[in-house]
Amino acid sequence: MSITCKTLTKSLKKPCVKSIAGVRAISFGLFDPMDRIATTSAGVVDVAAVYGAGTLSRFEVKSTTSKYTETRTTGEDTNSTNVKGTFPLMLAIPPDVTTRLDIAKIEQTLAERQWTLFIEYKDGSIVCAGSQNGADVLTSDSDSGATGTDRNGFMVNITTDEPDYSSLYVLSGDALVDYAAAIMTY
Repeated sequence: MSITCKTLTKSLKKPCVKSIAGVRAISFGLFDPMDRIATTSAGVVDVAAVYGAGTLSRFEVKSTTSKYTETRTTGEDTNSTNVKGTFPLMLAIPPDVTTRLDIAKIEQTLAERQWTLFIEYKDGSIVCAGSQNGADVLTSDSDSGATGTDRNGFMVNITTDEPDYSSLYVLSGDALVDYAAAIMTY
C-alpha cells in the first residue's frame, strides 16, 4: 500500500479585492449522523438530499459579537487533526411577555439537540458547519442588561468539533437553491 502525501500545487497572490467580514445569518437543521452533508471538489452541491423544504430555522445576526471561529489542532504523534469551532449567538428579548417565553423556548430547544449549521457570510457565501459530528449548545447565558445598550436576552454558545474547516463545505450550484427552499418562514 502506497501512502500519498499532499503537496502544494500552486502559488497564491494577494487579492486585489477587499475582503468583506461578518456573518449575516445562521440556520439550524437537525443533525443526523446517518445522513451527513457531503462535500466535493466544488463544495457542497446538494442540500436537498438531507434538508427538504421548510426544515432549516434561520436566525438573522445583528450583533457584532457573533462570529464563527475555527481552530485546527494536529496531533504530532498520529498526524490526526480536528477543527473546533465556536459561534456565540445572541437571542435578544424585546419588551414583550409572549416573545420572552418564545425566546426562552428557542434557547431550551437549541440546548437539547444536536444541529447542523449553515452560516451565511456578508460576502454572500454560505458554509455548512457541524455537518459531520454535529454542533452543540453546551453553555448559554441569560443577561438582563444594566443599561440601555447592554445585551438583554440569551447568549447561546454553539460549538463544533469537525475533521475539516467549514470552508471546505461551501454551498455552490444547486445547493444554494436547495438551501433557500429549506429555510422556514419567519
